[in-house]
Amino acid sequence: MDLKKLEQITKYVVDLAKKKGADEADSIIRESKEFNVIVRLGKIESLKEAVSKSLGLRVIKDKRTAIVYTSDLEEKSLKKLVSDGIELVKYSDRDEFSTLPDKSELGIAKGDLKNFDSNVEKISSEKKISMAKEAEEASFAFDKRITNSGGSSFSTAISGMALSNSQGFSGSFSSTGSSLSVSMIADDLESEVKGKKQRGWWYTSNPFFDKLEKPQDVGKKAAKRTIMFLGARKVKTRQAPVLFDQFIASNLLSFLSSLVSGESIYRKMSIFVDKLGKKVGSEFLNVVDDGLMSRGFNSRPFDGEGVVSRKNVIFENGVLKTYLLNTYSAKKLGLKTTGNASRSIAGRPGVGISNFYLINGNISEKDLIGEVKDGLYLMETMGAGVNPVTGDFSVGALGMWIENGKILYPVSEITIASNINGMLNNILGLGDNLEFRGAYASPSLLIDKITVSGK
Repeated sequence: MDLKKLEQITKYVVDLAKKKGADEADSIIRESKEFNVIVRLGKIESLKEAVSKSLGLRVIKDKRTAIVYTSDLEEKSLKKLVSDGIELVKYSDRDEFSTLPDKSELGIAKGDLKNFDSNVEKISSEKKISMAKEAEEASFAFDKRITNSGGSSFSTAISGMALSNSQGFSGSFSSTGSSLSVSMIADDLESEVKGKKQRGWWYTSNPFFDKLEKPQDVGKKAAKRTIMFLGARKVKTRQAPVLFDQFIASNLLSFLSSLVSGESIYRKMSIFVDKLGKKVGSEFLNVVDDGLMSRGFNSRPFDGEGVVSRKNVIFENGVLKTYLLNTYSAKKLGLKTTGNASRSIAGRPGVGISNFYLINGNISEKDLIGEVKDGLYLMETMGAGVNPVTGDFSVGALGMWIENGKILYPVSEITIASNINGMLNNILGLGDNLEFRGAYASPSLLIDKITVSGK
């Protein structure tokens, strides 16, 4: 992957767009090499390897914007692409906020973010397939009640991005990722609900291949997590504390990030409209988005518009400190970009996270469980019943029931419901088990006064 060459191509396209009459322009190239294998019952069910390279161009003229893109990077095609963009922009509506970032905001963060592993490209296809098979085999071997497989998947990705704009910015960076996941199915052969099946999973993911968990360990954990749900029952409807495990808590953070997105704010589609600088949660609510995290899954020296990356404090002791902003949403709101522009080849810059996480607590998950007299340990959710405008939250759930500080039995076919405002203010404690398995991360999270609906 020749990043300097990719930069030169984007710069050529931007310069050509300016010569053709664009007021402003920026161009992005993404190049990737991806591998994925899915093994089920010991046989390869799907095997894919793809190499792609595409270029996108944003043209701004008279405050009108057009986006054009291509996967043909020959000079003749690039010239036609620029001409198409200049022609297309005439038909776009004027928007006073359509512009590139201010020149003073552009830049490339210094230092090695350490999210590129040169070894990923050297892993043979045979090795990747073998790891997927080993994980599934380990699940089956763990317990005879594991009777079926939802599949074992191994993936790698090597990605590069180059960006240039008419403000004089030009930069590039690359990253890697590897992951192994297993989904298994167990039959209940013993309890009073004999014959009822349960599904469970486990996964490992890291920018560095040698940091992945061993396939045997991934398989065993998937099997253990599946079996523990056998014999699950409903519970009576009640209001109770719910302990979100670190994975489900991460999913909650994903929803939270959409609520603080500048796009949601200027569109008036968030409970956090006009809440900047105000207390919206408990003292436990401390959330950061860090684009400069060493070995972070989504670390980058600059964002999708060339704005230098940074570490943003989103919530501090329950106070909303900033929204996530790209240039457009910042100008719409009369604020400054936070370096959170996301970018696809075929669209305008959006708003996205880098590494978005809840700061770690100082109590073990075991001790958090010990604090619960009668409540739910939440391990799975189903559906996405969340209203961003009202904050109403309702999802299907699966987990373990806690009584007097001890996990007693699995529960299923239940629903948990609350309101995001209430949830953020009713946080009782945080675990000390913050662990990054993706761009979102959270420790275990104990929240009071959630309605658990069963029977």
